[in-house]
Amino acid sequence: QQQQQQHASSDKQAARKQQARRVIYVAHHSQAEVAEGLRAGTLVEGKLRVSQRARNEAYVTVEGYEDYDVFIYGQVLRNRALDGDTVAVALLTEKEREQARKAKREAENQRRQRNGDGDAMTADSINAANDAHGHVEPALWGKIVAIVDSNPQRQFVGTLSKSRLMQDATTNNGKKPNEDTAAPSSHWWFRPTDKAIPMILVPHEQIPKSIQTLVNSAAMTGSMLFTAKVVRWPLSYMNPLGQIVDVLGPPGHLDTETKILLINAQVRSDPFSQPILDCLPSLPWSIPDVELAARYDMRSFCIFSIDPATSKDLDDAVSCTRNENGNYSIGVHIADVSHFVTPHTALDEEAQKRSSTTYLVDRAIPMLPPLLCEQLCSLQPGVDRLAFSVIWHMTPEGRILDTWFGRTIIRSCCQLSYEHAQTVIEGGELPDNLKVDRAHSAAQIAEDIRLLHKLSQGLRKRRYDDGAVSIHSVKLAFDLDEAGMPVDCHVYERKASHILIEEFMLLANISVAKRIAVTFPEQALLRRHAPPISRRMDSFTELSQQLGHHIDGSSSQRLQESLAAIDDPEVAHVLCCLCIKSMRRARYFCTGAMDITGFHHYALNTPLYTHFTSPIRRYADIIVHRLLAASLMTAAAIKYSVPTEKMRQLARQCNYGKDRAKKAQDASSMLYLALYLDRLITRTARGLLRRDAIVLEVLDRAVRVSIMEYDIDQRIYLKWLPLHKSTWNEEAQSQMLWWKADDMIT
Repeated sequence: QQQQQQHASSDKQAARKQQARRVIYVAHHSQAEVAEGLRAGTLVEGKLRVSQRARNEAYVTVEGYEDYDVFIYGQVLRNRALDGDTVAVALLTEKEREQARKAKREAENQRRQRNGDGDAMTADSINAANDAHGHVEPALWGKIVAIVDSNPQRQFVGTLSKSRLMQDATTNNGKKPNEDTAAPSSHWWFRPTDKAIPMILVPHEQIPKSIQTLVNSAAMTGSMLFTAKVVRWPLSYMNPLGQIVDVLGPPGHLDTETKILLINAQVRSDPFSQPILDCLPSLPWSIPDVELAARYDMRSFCIFSIDPATSKDLDDAVSCTRNENGNYSIGVHIADVSHFVTPHTALDEEAQKRSSTTYLVDRAIPMLPPLLCEQLCSLQPGVDRLAFSVIWHMTPEGRILDTWFGRTIIRSCCQLSYEHAQTVIEGGELPDNLKVDRAHSAAQIAEDIRLLHKLSQGLRKRRYDDGAVSIHSVKLAFDLDEAGMPVDCHVYERKASHILIEEFMLLANISVAKRIAVTFPEQALLRRHAPPISRRMDSFTELSQQLGHHIDGSSSQRLQESLAAIDDPEVAHVLCCLCIKSMRRARYFCTGAMDITGFHHYALNTPLYTHFTSPIRRYADIIVHRLLAASLMTAAAIKYSVPTEKMRQLARQCNYGKDRAKKAQDASSMLYLALYLDRLITRTARGLLRRDAIVLEVLDRAVRVSIMEYDIDQRIYLKWLPLHKSTWNEEAQSQMLWWKADDMIT
């Protein structure tokens, strides 16, 4: 809020000082004006997302606008907001909307003229083309009137050039710029590698003296990457003013490229500061007597973990007890991170800012210091650990009779990998050299795995019978050599051992969600998954019908049944790729900030869901642990001090943190895939690598293909190909390609 007020105040001061200069942007609304607009419904708030393919196009995702984002066209209407900022938006009037449409149409015609794509397009011809290609005219057009939240210390990666480039004082649409906005010779242009970020004008004095010599040489060749940040963005400057922070290194090096993807994703990777480390307990650490007295002691139970073989942050374990009446007590035991991460401390604030552990191909960027995530919180075998447990009393058929929640003390008897558990499920035994606590045996653990597997199968079948849908994206796994370079790549295979753990973690999350939602109807942190975007689902089912497959998208259950009925794995893969485009991301939310009709989780087809099972790597789970702990107090003592609005802000922070982690993880996977493919290509004749691909879509200027082996889903634009010519058949939605004779690929 203070940052927003500063934006508005500086805008008004700048407007007075620059009356003699041409003003490009309008001053931002004040904090009070934004608050009033949100209350009155004349403004909406959301996160800005700038298109990587068309930088003039941006979208704002707004809670409550389920089927449509607000479309922002052009840098002027974006009003100095950057990709990732939280912004306040006013919807355009019909007159403003028509002006924006006209500007968009003119820009499209200029692009077509540059590319030689034929005649200029009118409004009617653009609408007809949109209809033919399944594109939809944006339903909501808007303009940004204030930046509600942004990171003033955010850094960008890019190259420097000393140029007489001029800033366009209108709309970057190719018109000659006003001389008042020309970049002075004492300024530098910083060109970000992230295409969603505009070029930044850097005055010479904003470059550290220690690297000015390097800047002068590197700017001539573009051989060096730098980091920069925006300092201010005056109303009369089309582009922001900034400063160089540091030199990053030459492009193309693995270390440099990894730094780039972390910076572009805004993932915090700096070491934990001393005030944060001061919050950690001293070593050697042991469970305090007060906790021993207050918790349920389960150290004698046969409890074990199943994780990837290389995992260090073990935050979940399972147990299975056979009762005298023939039923079972099935336990999920989660590291009690909230015992160590207490509210309003430097450690808590840092975990909140990071929000999530980020898993790259070669490393993990932890949310918590290693002392916690790899030692004191990690459920390592043979040591006493604090846990939060959910225990169900189940019948042999998997029907739940009752559920118990409580803080516990556990001692894991064994650390298993998914491969260990899979061997047992397939009829084998655990290896003789497996370390098992002497109070238990490998044979007992193997028997528990078989029973848990049987119960998980029943739980899974019941979930799908009740309408859950499963559309998993592909995950790549890499084998690295001693130098950290990829030597092999394969699709990560989900087996029965993964499903075993997944089913019980889902059950724990659902059980906890019900508990905290009932106890704290206005403050619970839950996770929702809205239904697919209806127009996209309709397009998907129509396309599937054209391909000869009837897909019923009327509900999650019907969708799952339709996809499960497809026998051909390649066809199923194609349809799943197309179906994912219609899906929304699941999001955290505060129950008091949304009507109960919006709580539902579409993919799981459950009315209430949350995240409880991974507090070492997700801040949302720490919040849920605190809520669950408060719910277990006596009725007279139950209270939770976080107000609804604060919980809403925390939910938003957790969503952004999860988005940042996913962006970095995806970029890391693509980086290592590029390195691996480059290695293969250099070893092949003629430098060509041949792989089978599936055509997903044929468009007027591109073909979308999927290479299942490498999880590549890519549009290949015709202008990239060595073509003599191409012909687009709009009625048949097909392309005829003529290759240049010298470039024929056989």
